[in-house]
Amino acid sequence: MTMPHLVRPDDIRPVRRSRRRIDVSSLIWGLLFLTIAAAALWIATGHELRWAFVRVAAPVYLVCLGILGVVLSRRHHR
Repeated sequence: MTMPHLVRPDDIRPVRRSRRRIDVSSLIWGLLFLTIAAAALWIATGHELRWAFVRVAAPVYLVCLGILGVVLSRRHHR
């Protein structure tokens, strides 16, 4: 006799996960504009932006965004 409220192991279906494709260009542009907005907010709240830091950090940040874009745009074959 089976209980109607119990689930049998053969009734359980595996959950199929769909892989969503990441829009890499939107992600990169979004991160770039988010950084610019954060810098503008920092200046608008009365803080000083150290341009010596920006001269070093901006190119490093842009290179990191480029590397992220290349890595995410590669197709992964299984």
